[in-house]
Amino acid sequence: MAVWLLTWTALIHQGAHLVRKARFKRAAGKVTAVVLVVLGLRAAAT
Repeated sequence: MAVWLLTWTALIHQGAHLVRKARFKRAAGKVTAVVLVVLGLRAAAT
């Protein structure tokens, strides 16, 4: 149990570090924009 918890904690810590980077934020913004445009086009087509 303790090994699993330590592994999970380490993964969360690395993920938090990744999310704070400007490069990740730009990429996430671009992906979000593309998804919203696709959903808007799909809604307009129906």
